[in-house]
Amino acid sequence: MIYAEKNGEKVLPKKGETANCPLCSQKVIARCGLVNVWHWAHEKEECDSWYEPITKWHLDWQSNFSENQREVVIKDKFFQSGKKHIADILLPNDVVIEFQNSTISAGEILEREGFYRKMIWVVNVEKASHNISLSHNKLKIDNCSLYKWLWLRRCWRVAKMPIFLDFGDDFLLYVKELKNDYHVEYKYFPNSYYYWRAEYNMLAVPVSKNTFLAKYANVTQCPKNAPHAAQPSQA
Repeated sequence: MIYAEKNGEKVLPKKGETANCPLCSQKVIARCGLVNVWHWAHEKEECDSWYEPITKWHLDWQSNFSENQREVVIKDKFFQSGKKHIADILLPNDVVIEFQNSTISAGEILEREGFYRKMIWVVNVEKASHNISLSHNKLKIDNCSLYKWLWLRRCWRVAKMPIFLDFGDDFLLYVKELKNDYHVEYKYFPNSYYYWRAEYNMLAVPVSKNTFLAKYANVTQCPKNAPHAAQPSQA
């Protein structure tokens, strides 16, 4: 968590300081080390079951949005269950943007989508970018290109909300459909050892980050190495 509350205001972590969690109001401590990005942490365990460690990737994305849109507490208005969660970004039109870096289960994907109702996923696939490629036949369906995703993270097949894949460059891949068809290839070796791989098909459209930010953050150009206040000290 990058923001906590102190005297009714959102505050960034500073060495030696404490504040209150915006979700549970309990005391949080500033963690300002040399390795991880600076953040607030609970004394015992995090109160939000959807918590994932904040990375520079998260901060670079969040820095494109105004401070009052970042890490916003959302209450369950639909079922009025009393549950609350911290959304990465809440847009003025009540659309939530979640920046997903860690592994996530299919159950949690459905749970988040059901809770937020209107949301967009931005998924970090930079480490798996070599597994995603344009189909050789360059087939186009409904203005979408056919892509192959080797070792697809199958949890994303349950998602109903828009998914944008971030490869770590200037473009995102907007996934229109994760298809059910896939190809399994087996290669056998001596001593009964075999290797297999599964390729899934998806329909997707490349979208520049500038276009994405112009639409959702009113930013005309994606900044390079966007600065952010909470980061490890270089001292």
